[in-house]
Amino acid sequence: MRLLFEDETKLCLCPDRGYSYHSVGRQTRVLSPGRSVARWLFGTTDAAAGEGLYQVFEHATSAEFLRHLDDLLQLFPAERLLLVTDRASYHDSDAVRDFLAHVGPRLELIWLPTQSPHLNAIERL
Repeated sequence: MRLLFEDETKLCLCPDRGYSYHSVGRQTRVLSPGRSVARWLFGTTDAAAGEGLYQVFEHATSAEFLRHLDDLLQLFPAERLLLVTDRASYHDSDAVRDFLAHVGPRLELIWLPTQSPHLNAIERL
């Protein structure tokens, strides 16, 4: 049995201006490469062993999450996986529930409580 931690983050070339001071009537200028093409980084890690899987997708949907889960099962073919993850809407869709029923006990999702990213070991990466 292997305990894994999963999360996603948005990758974007255009920086967020955030909060800054500027003269009244003058916009803050932010250097950027032009039109942003955002991508999503899906990552899963075994915090104890340091092994994991990281993939970049165009969107963060159930379809990409299922591709990530399928690749995890192929990466660890002979092990039962316990996957700690948050309650993003695409993690708890009908398609994901059907996939989990299909793979049976090979993969089990462990849901984190709402507003508790500090419990997910991948957040430190």
